[in-house]
Amino acid sequence: MFDKLKKMKERYLELTDKLASPDVIANQQEWQKVAKEHSSLAEIVANYDAYLAAEKTLKECDEILLGETDKELIALAEEEKSDAEKKMAELKD
Repeated sequence: MFDKLKKMKERYLELTDKLASPDVIANQQEWQKVAKEHSSLAEIVANYDAYLAAEKTLKECDEILLGETDKELIALAEEEKSDAEKKMAELKD
């Protein structure tokens, strides 16, 4: 699943570059085609990026929890970890 999402993101970035290309801008048909595909991938890529960010936060919180002794920082890390887990679960659905 993630390989497919990674490829979709790569394609989205390619399309972003194409939309700025003078050759594509000069050809309205091509520009519309590229813009339509770009638009169809935008939400998917945004959700994928959000998932990756939540995953990164989760890992960072785990690292903090392994070595931290400050109760306030532990509480903050646990809260952030919980939020990240919820976000990841939401995005998987």
